Amino acid sequence: MPPREKARHPKSSSRSGSRHIAPQPSVLALEEAETLQQRAERKRGREAVSAYEQAASGFRRALDLEQRSPLPFERHCDAYFGLAEVLQNWAEAVLAVCRTLPDADLTRDVEQQASNAAQPLFRQSVEAYQQVRTGMQEMRADAAVNSGNALAAWAELLPAGEAVQMLASAQKSYEAALTQEEDAATWGNRADALVRQAELLAEVTPAQVGGDAVGQAFAQAMQAYEKACSMTSSEQGDDLPGLLHNWGVGLRSMADLQKDAEAACNIYALAVQKLQASIQFVRGDVAPHNAVGDAHVSWAEHLPDSNAMQHLHLALDQGIKVLCTSVHPAVRRCLALERCTAKWASCVCKISRTMQIYTSRKVHKLTNVPCSFLPPWVAFKIGVKPDTTTHVCFVCANGMMKA
Repeated sequence: MPPREKARHPKSSSRSGSRHIAPQPSVLALEEAETLQQRAERKRGREAVSAYEQAASGFRRALDLEQRSPLPFERHCDAYFGLAEVLQNWAEAVLAVCRTLPDADLTRDVEQQASNAAQPLFRQSVEAYQQVRTGMQEMRADAAVNSGNALAAWAELLPAGEAVQMLASAQKSYEAALTQEEDAATWGNRADALVRQAELLAEVTPAQVGGDAVGQAFAQAMQAYEKACSMTSSEQGDDLPGLLHNWGVGLRSMADLQKDAEAACNIYALAVQKLQASIQFVRGDVAPHNAVGDAHVSWAEHLPDSNAMQHLHLALDQGIKVLCTSVHPAVRRCLALERCTAKWASCVCKISRTMQIYTSRKVHKLTNVPCSFLPPWVAFKIGVKPDTTTHVCFVCANGMMKA
């Protein structure tokens, strides 16, 4: 789920005062840049990249003109905030274009080129947000939140060690915003970044992080999710289902890293509970169903084969729910199918049954699968990429049904 942004700070009117006084050149340039930004926000793909580049040039022109015609303080902050926003959106648009490329074109070099193009934009965005100040010379709350979001997105492009440091900077931005104004969105963004920080800390050697840094980060993340959910308000448009989904995903990530199987299973149970609560709010969203399936597969991997079957069945059962709720074939998928079927194949069962699963990459032959554990469907279709489709069919003694 993408970071939740603070609502934009209200822009002061540049047309106050006598209508006979001609607006300053910097004010006119700023208004033009804001119009370009609004147009860019309606674009997608490569058109968005070009539009954000034009908008960024417009804001820079307005700031350059301040040397001859200074902007009022609030409009000066608006100019830097607008520049920061378009730079951040420009970087994200560059990465989005890369992600939508066909598999044949999406090479490692292409991904690196997109990363190299986005990182300076994120850096410039953060620098611009830092110029947005209150009358007390603190970074404005909305700028601090967006700065944290930009740092968190930038961290995704860096090696684990550097990313941990970047996320620590993001935490400082969120904390700066929360000291001025607490809201559910900012607490949720802070929790998301803490989960990612914990995951990355787990990749770094203990000597580099010291102590139980992973556990501390996860604990702080769970507290932040709880705080965020307690502050949600439908009147404010807060995204409680999204918070519950991210909380459940964070719990699953926390469970994955547990060394004690019993502790892991207890946390998986909490993860499924949060995800099921998210599903109750938004029944048409496939993401919580996929996340529930992932949690059950991971849960099964911490159990003996005799106890794992129930969770594997529950994971596969999410597939038909995804089919029922999805409106676009590209998102019709059951996450972790390969892991799930491999684990299922290793389970020892008493009733003789043979089943094969055909995918585009391999064939799984599953033997001795009891009828009671067969899902209520025998075929489904999953989308691997928007431009490609993988057909997955269950072949049983009764024959094959095609998706």
